[in-house]
Amino acid sequence: MDDLGNSSHAKRRELFFPRGLSVLTRMHLWMRGYLDAGRGSVHLSQGQVTSPYCRKLAQQADLRINVEWQDCNGEMFRLRPLLEKAIQDRDEVARSLEALSEKKASKMQDASIRSEGDAAMSEHMAMKRKRRRQALVEAEFASREAHLRSILSREQAAVSSILAQYQDAEDIATTHERIVRMEYLAKLSCYSRGASRKMAIELAHVNDAALTTVPKKENEALFGACARCITGIERDGT
Repeated sequence: MDDLGNSSHAKRRELFFPRGLSVLTRMHLWMRGYLDAGRGSVHLSQGQVTSPYCRKLAQQADLRINVEWQDCNGEMFRLRPLLEKAIQDRDEVARSLEALSEKKASKMQDASIRSEGDAAMSEHMAMKRKRRRQALVEAEFASREAHLRSILSREQAAVSSILAQYQDAEDIATTHERIVRMEYLAKLSCYSRGASRKMAIELAHVNDAALTTVPKKENEALFGACARCITGIERDGT
């Protein structure tokens, strides 16, 4: 075998022949690639293998990707008003707690000011009276503050729970899209390995660039900014 033949054989061996597909499926794809290349219908365009059959594989994968993200969007549309309401409730409690803290600080400052009666007393007694006034302020606000903090904790837990479901819906769709892309690549690789008997195909030509990225981008446009805006946190994968 000459150098050109050795090189071609080596490149064919670089192409995956995935074990995740059944033997019958792999052989069908291999033979289809071999026959299509023999007919001259397989080409290399913009760094990828393409043919009418490859486009059919891509269309089938795109359909599955679209379905995954439609399901995800449906779940996230259901969750979004619940999430917004939970955040509104949490923020209202937070504002009430902040207002209570400001009122407490104002009263504490008033309690720290020497009263007219303090002037007629010793420094020690004046300090005791000041501490007593401050203790009364602490007692006045302690239970109200504890109650609000308890409510705030529950409201934050509700927000976190819904946000976790919100994120899970996206994570599931992302994972399923990844599986679809892996299966597409497996099929394309078997097809390309068959076609490589008739033409030079390198491993880099077997990629998923033909598959759609629109559903994921649309999901991010619809929901990503909303989650960041109403929660004030950055989510992974955005």
